[in-house]
Amino acid sequence: MTEPVPLSNMFDALLSCVECGQAELECVANRYRCAACGAGYETIDGVASFFRKDAAVAGQDSDRMEFWNQGWNDANSPFGTVEREDPAELREAFRKMLAAQRYPAVTWLSEENVRDRVLLNVGCGGGYEGVLFAGYGARYIGVDFSINAARSTRRLIDAAGYTGTCYQCEAERLPLQESTVDIIYTNGVLHHTPNTPDTLRELHRVLRPGARAIIALYATRSAAFYWYRFRAILAGNFTKRSIESWVDRHTEGEWQTDGRENQHTRSYTRAEFRSLLEQAGFEVTRIEQSQLQLGDIPVLGRIFSLVLPQSALKKCVAPFGMMLIAECRPNGK
Repeated sequence: MTEPVPLSNMFDALLSCVECGQAELECVANRYRCAACGAGYETIDGVASFFRKDAAVAGQDSDRMEFWNQGWNDANSPFGTVEREDPAELREAFRKMLAAQRYPAVTWLSEENVRDRVLLNVGCGGGYEGVLFAGYGARYIGVDFSINAARSTRRLIDAAGYTGTCYQCEAERLPLQESTVDIIYTNGVLHHTPNTPDTLRELHRVLRPGARAIIALYATRSAAFYWYRFRAILAGNFTKRSIESWVDRHTEGEWQTDGRENQHTRSYTRAEFRSLLEQAGFEVTRIEQSQLQLGDIPVLGRIFSLVLPQSALKKCVAPFGMMLIAECRPNGK
C-alpha cells in the first residue's frame, strides 16, 4: 500500500530554484538549498523567501517592499471587528462581502471547481483570500512580495487547519516549476509591479495545459480613477506623465504610513488589458468590470454614509468599479 505523501513534500515537489530554474531544491533545518547551483533560501516563521541575488528588492525596489511590508504590519483590514484568531468567522465575513459585490472569487470559483486543485494566489495579502480558497478544499499556495503578508496568510491557513503554504517572492520570478498550477487568482496586485508584462508571462509559465487564471487589474474607466485624475489636474498636473506620477503617489492612501508613498500604480482600459494578456500568451475567455457600490462613489459616498445605513451603502449600482477582471487560459500548452 502506498504511503500518503506528507503535506510539506507535496508542495516542495512543485518548487524550483529562482536562480537557475532547476527543480532540485531540498529543505534542511528550515533552509532550502538548490543542489544544482547551490543557491540558498531562508525560512522564517514557516515562510521561505525566494529572491534572486540580483533581485531589485536589494536596490531600487526596497522602498516598494517596505511600503507594503509596513502596511500589512499595521494590519489594515475591512474586517476590523472580526477576531483574527477565528479564521472561520473571518472567512464568512469575507465571503459575504465578495458575494455582495458579485465578485469572481465567489461567483466564478467554488468548492466544486477548486477542490483538490493547486491554486496559486499571487499577492495573498492579509490572508482573506487564502482562507476562502483553502476552505474550498484547494491545495493553496500564497505568494507575496511582503513577508508580513505571507506570514499573516500562513498563520490564518494553519489556524484554520486548511491545506496550504506561503512563500515570499517576486511575481516576476515564481519559485515554481513549469506547468504545475491548476488555477491562478490574483486580484488588485499586478498593477503595482513595475514589470506587469513580465509577471503575466511568468503566470503563463507555471500554469498547466487547460488551466485557468483569474486576473484583476485597475480599470482606467472607473469612477475611482476618473476622480483620481481629476484631483491630479486640480493639483496642477496637466501631462499624462505628471498625472500618472501623481496617481502613483496618492493611491493606496491607507497604506501610506510614516511618510512612505506608493511606488507603482497603473490602470488599464478593457482593450489594453486584453492586449496585455494576449501578448503574454493567454486566450481571454471573458472580461468583466467590478461593481460600483453606493458607498464607494467618490465624494457622494461620504455624504451617503452620513444618512444611509451600511446595508444601503453596499448596494451595487453599476459595473463601474475599480477592477477589470479577466478569466483566461494559457495558449500554446
